[in-house]
Amino acid sequence: MSTTLSAPKSEAQAFHPGRIFSDASLAYGILRFAFGVNIFGHGFIRIVNGTGVFVVWMLKEMQGTMLPESMVRPFGYIVPWGETLFGLLLILGLFTRTSLVLGGLLIAALTFGTTLRQDWGVAGLQVTYSLVYFVLLFLRENNNQWSMDAWLERRRTR
Repeated sequence: MSTTLSAPKSEAQAFHPGRIFSDASLAYGILRFAFGVNIFGHGFIRIVNGTGVFVVWMLKEMQGTMLPESMVRPFGYIVPWGETLFGLLLILGLFTRTSLVLGGLLIAALTFGTTLRQDWGVAGLQVTYSLVYFVLLFLRENNNQWSMDAWLERRRTR
């Protein structure tokens, strides 16, 4: 008995012409868009206000944890740009799979830091974000019809 492993489906292979107007595709598109707006907003406002301001806040919050400033500071500069990029890509539905995976890893890293601070209320909220990342990734393959990924696939197959 042999087991064959297939390559993961690309972003563009997710398009199914018969499903574009299904309730599942519409619901998925709305959730992906709304979540993207939320994530984009987190990062964008931090950039507009100055990433240094966010970094100073993060350093203050992480004082007294085992994480050294040499780790917290660069992470603090990365977070707003990652949130902005991943949020924008989710809004557009472009590189959706990659954005969901990287965004999920980012929220996992943020949750780790939050648990070191023992801020269980925020950690619980971050688990909710992780759950949305999970649902969107889990349902992406058959429901990401309202996306740039699907539009590019339609253009490619014409």
